[in-house]
Amino acid sequence: MPHTRLLAACQGLMWLGLVLAAGSCSASSAGPTGPAEVPASPAPTSALDETRTRALEEHLRAIARDYTGYPRVSSHLNWSPEMCRPPGPPTARMSAAPDGSPHGRTLYTLYARDEDAYLAMSFRWLFERPTAPGTPSSEPIINPVGQVVVKQAFTPEPADELRARYDAWQGRSWNADEAAQWRDVGSCALGDDGHLYRAGPLAALFVMLKLEPGTPGTDNGWVYATIAPDLTTITSMGAIESCVQCHQQTDRDRLYGGRNSWPERWPGASAPNR
Repeated sequence: MPHTRLLAACQGLMWLGLVLAAGSCSASSAGPTGPAEVPASPAPTSALDETRTRALEEHLRAIARDYTGYPRVSSHLNWSPEMCRPPGPPTARMSAAPDGSPHGRTLYTLYARDEDAYLAMSFRWLFERPTAPGTPSSEPIINPVGQVVVKQAFTPEPADELRARYDAWQGRSWNADEAAQWRDVGSCALGDDGHLYRAGPLAALFVMLKLEPGTPGTDNGWVYATIAPDLTTITSMGAIESCVQCHQQTDRDRLYGGRNSWPERWPGASAPNR
């Protein structure tokens, strides 16, 4: 990201924090939050007032405008969980899809504003020394205030005509110089039904924004939002119940990280490219 864009993003986040903290003693007076001060699964705080809502909406629209300048932190497309759908009337394809069909889900890729923090969160376990049974391996993971993760979700389209090339691409080692010739299959993924799908039109953006823990209307500092394909219409925002229920299952401060870093105990960890 160019330095001017990064500076603008930081200034925007500082301004947003001042607006959101107004009227909240816990947010305005708190210093850096240590691990012991962050509860494992706190209840979402009360809703934002009108002024703070408008400020947050503008910040989310700026994220939707700029997120493709963030580092991409997923190496390939994955299938979204069935519950990850934007609110509003379903499309004909989604409403007609049987339970478990990939047509009822979306293909996605991930971007993170702070790539280093995201990768450190995902793979910290690789660098930890084993501990005695029953003892925690490390201090709780606390993601930095200002972190943004954007799930770019696409409507899947059938692509079985590319299956032979896709299988060849999966089974070979290639370098960056060859990326262009495999771009057509690089945006494809296998569905549970055995068919191949490509990323079609943008379906929605799913955004996670980390503010100070205790900020009103958040999940311990995390704001969840869904944004329509026009990148302007915010269809939901705040401590969205379905998002909270899912992301409180992780022990990485609401983030899951790269799928190949998931512990075996997490549902879906043994199912790659899902």
